[in-house]
Amino acid sequence: YLKDEKYNGALYYGPASTFGETELALEVYLIDIFSFYVEPGTPIEVEVVKFVRPAQAFGLPELLILQMEEDVENISEILNK
Repeated sequence: YLKDEKYNGALYYGPASTFGETELALEVYLIDIFSFYVEPGTPIEVEVVKFVRPAQAFGLPELLILQMEEDVENISEILNK
């Protein structure tokens, strides 16, 4: 939830190992949100619906992007059932 509105999203918790990071981070990608900018640090409420896959490192950022696109498509299907 963001500003009392419910949005679909994809969540990742773990290190950005593709970029050599080891510190844990929480990232939420809001799906189909194009109309406004969300300031970093804006409070949101998250409801975890389903675990999709374990964290993994990718040899190239482009491979990570391809996987993220596939993940968002799969998550959209799950959330829109």
